[in-house]
Amino acid sequence: MTGVPKSYNITYYWNADSHITVLSNSPNVTLRSLKSGSNYTITVVTAGARGYQSTPVSRSVFTKPLPVNLPQALKVTSSSVSLSWSMPNESHSSYTYRVQTNVTLQSMINNTIVTGETATIVNLTPGQTYTFLIYTRAADNVSESEPVSLTTCTVPGQAVGVTVNNYKSVNSLVVNWTAPTGNVSNYTVTITGDLNRTLQNTSTQVTFTNLLPGRNYSITVQTISGSCNSPITTVTEATCEYDPRVLCVISI
Repeated sequence: MTGVPKSYNITYYWNADSHITVLSNSPNVTLRSLKSGSNYTITVVTAGARGYQSTPVSRSVFTKPLPVNLPQALKVTSSSVSLSWSMPNESHSSYTYRVQTNVTLQSMINNTIVTGETATIVNLTPGQTYTFLIYTRAADNVSESEPVSLTTCTVPGQAVGVTVNNYKSVNSLVVNWTAPTGNVSNYTVTITGDLNRTLQNTSTQVTFTNLLPGRNYSITVQTISGSCNSPITTVTEATCEYDPRVLCVISI
C-alpha cells in the first residue's frame, strides 16, 4: 500500500552456520565484511503495517575473489611462457584461474583456464612482448578478482646461417646472416681478437674494417628484441696475410 511505512529484514549466509540478519528502512542496503569468493544466499522479507510480512525473495550471488599473489615467469622460450603464482588470501578449493594473454592492452590473443597455480602459454611469437593478466575465478566461473599482471618477452630467434668471409682482404671481414622468424629490433655483432669491437645493426650484414692481417677473429651475433636477447651464435675467421706467397682462402 502506497505511503505505508515499510521495513526490510535481510538475511544472508554462505554456509549453514553463518546466518546474519539486518533490519533496514531503505530498499538499498550494502552488506559488509563478507568472505571473498563465496556464494551468499540473500533473502529479503518486507515488513508492513501491523507486522505483516511478505513472501521471502531470495537470490544467490558470489562475492569477488581476491587476486593471486607473487606472479612470476618460471621459464621463457621463443614460443612459450610458463607462469606461476601463489594462491590468493581466503582461497577456496573450488577456485580456478583465467590467464589472459595480451599483446597490447586492447589486443587479447589468448584465454587459458587452469585449476592450479601454474600455466604454460604456448604458440607465442619469438621476440614479442606479452602482458599476462591473471584472474582468480569463483565457482560460478563468472565472478573474478581484479587482475594481477606480468609483462615479459619471449626469447628472440637466433640469427640463421651466420657466415664470415675475408674475401681475400688483409684488414676486413664481412658477416652475413638471415633474419630469424618473429620480432627483431636489431642485432649485436661483436668481434674479438687483436681488437674488440661491438656494432648494433638493423640489417643482416656487418663489415669490420681496420683489422690486422693474418689474424684469427671470433665473431658473435645476437638478436635483440625489446629487452630480450637470443642465444649467441659464434663463428671464427682469419684475415689474409700480406705475404703474397701465402694462399688466402675465401670462406664459403
